[in-house]
Amino acid sequence: MSSPTPTYGPMWFKPGHIFRRGDLPIYLTDFSNNQIDPFMIRYTLFYNQPGNPNPVQVGPARRVPVRAALGEYYVSGIAGDCGVAGDWFVEWYYQENSDSEEVMDNYPFRVVDSTQFTVTSCTPCGGTKPSSW
Repeated sequence: MSSPTPTYGPMWFKPGHIFRRGDLPIYLTDFSNNQIDPFMIRYTLFYNQPGNPNPVQVGPARRVPVRAALGEYYVSGIAGDCGVAGDWFVEWYYQENSDSEEVMDNYPFRVVDSTQFTVTSCTPCGGTKPSSW
């Protein structure tokens, strides 16, 4: 399998946007550039909290993505889980077959609503909450 080819929809999302096909997809191909389904594919969402050098995991780790077509997968869920605007990334994990090594790739995106959200503190969901709460 060659490296995944991410094809992004908008790189900016409003809080509450429901991810759908075309928003945060990943396409996996073999060396001949034919799309293939991997043995395993998962993802985890992270938020880059200002002032914190360690990204904050939001929601469950290693979620199962939506399979849209052969070799095409995308993130499901809500942009800015827990109402958090800012810099985010999706961490993809995939494995071509049961004997191959797991590969990990990160793809950044941003959740923007600067008029309503100023991040101030942590919440139980693993993200942070806006000061307007």
